Amino acid sequence: MTQPARAAVRYAALFEPADAGEWTLPQDVQTARATHTRILNAIRNHPPAPPDPHETLVLTALTADDPGRLDIGPLLNHQRATAERDHRLRVLQTALERAAYDLTDAVRDGADHIITDHLTPALTKLWVEIKKNVEALGTRDPSDVTGMLRAPDKTRLAFLKLDELAARYSRLREAWSRIPVGSCEHDVRGEHAEFEPGIYALWPEGKRVSHLPPAAPPWPTGDGGKGRLIWLVRAGAVPWLPTPTQRDQAWRTANAEALKNMADQQRRHHAVHGWGKQSA
Repeated sequence: MTQPARAAVRYAALFEPADAGEWTLPQDVQTARATHTRILNAIRNHPPAPPDPHETLVLTALTADDPGRLDIGPLLNHQRATAERDHRLRVLQTALERAAYDLTDAVRDGADHIITDHLTPALTKLWVEIKKNVEALGTRDPSDVTGMLRAPDKTRLAFLKLDELAARYSRLREAWSRIPVGSCEHDVRGEHAEFEPGIYALWPEGKRVSHLPPAAPPWPTGDGGKGRLIWLVRAGAVPWLPTPTQRDQAWRTANAEALKNMADQQRRHHAVHGWGKQSA
């Protein structure tokens, strides 16, 4: 796969669900993508080179009464058609490279806009639907699949619907993760990537010192994410799709006391150090 063609693959997680109506995209991104797709399709669907008539003409010459007057028009036409095809493909390849750069620039330049004005509204709407279906389960244990399937229609249908909603939630977070944004200065471990207060505000046991083995998550696993969504809703979680700036601000808020203590300690250190210099 050529580098320009990879642009469509790189952002497939962002584009394909948008095609299905799961979220919107900025107009300039849609325009750049349409241009890239149109040129890429022109290259993929370009007709193959015509067959070379050289060998056919050789066989004709072998049986011709007057081979010196052999009509080589088909050979000249083939050379002209092949040259025309090659030139067209070179032009299209150059156009595809430029379209790929334009598409990448459109996504990169509009990264924050895509997150805040397109993906975030989709998440807000999706989470309302997820909460509604989780609340329809009542206090039933989602691991009791048999019991869920035998429950009243409202509960049973809500339980089944959560498979689709979990897949949509996963696609939304995957799309967010593919957007080329800058790195975080503070939230380098991604503690605030999914929830503004941080994952450990919901799961304090998960924050362990490095020499201890990781704690097992409190939500079910291996069910496509449905069990985790149910656990999150029941825990009162509200996910978000932040920019790096928003993540860093959330990190500073969560660590405000520790940062203040550190700053106070540094001021005391400087004060003592300065007093020592004066005494000397």
